[in-house]
Amino acid sequence: MAAWTTATRTWASGEVLTAVNMNAQLRDFANAFGAWGSYTGAWTSSGTAPAIGNGSIPSAYAQIQKTIHFRTGVTFGTSTTFGTGNYVLAAPVAPGSGQPYWSWVGYALQGGTGYVLTLDCNSGATTPVLNYQSALTGAKTRVGATAPVTWTAVAGNGFWASGSYEAL
Repeated sequence: MAAWTTATRTWASGEVLTAVNMNAQLRDFANAFGAWGSYTGAWTSSGTAPAIGNGSIPSAYAQIQKTIHFRTGVTFGTSTTFGTGNYVLAAPVAPGSGQPYWSWVGYALQGGTGYVLTLDCNSGATTPVLNYQSALTGAKTRVGATAPVTWTAVAGNGFWASGSYEAL
């Protein structure tokens, strides 16, 4: 996993820079920028649980100090079932308490029709909820088995989201 959480160092005047310090402060920091690691994404609901079947939940993130960059989603397979209730997706690391609310952009595809989604999370929660925002009214509706459409198990369709936030 790409995480750089080494504390920054204050250098003293005249101090000799060693290879160990250079690696910890520069190389490891630079390496964290390019590498993403996977995390176990989870798709759950407030009702009967959906089942991914032969679909997938591709999820990855990078962490640099308290900054988390992530992408996650659900790619349907032909045996995916959709359960009941409203959907939530797991974040890789709990969001920090500095903001009361976090929101990220997402996209859904069903039967050739695309939908703009938001992935919204109260601070400190690790299960952001999916919302559909109407292009006509701007109103948000929770995404579930029948909203914004009745989902069907069409391979390659699904919903995905990505974003950045501050961790605890």
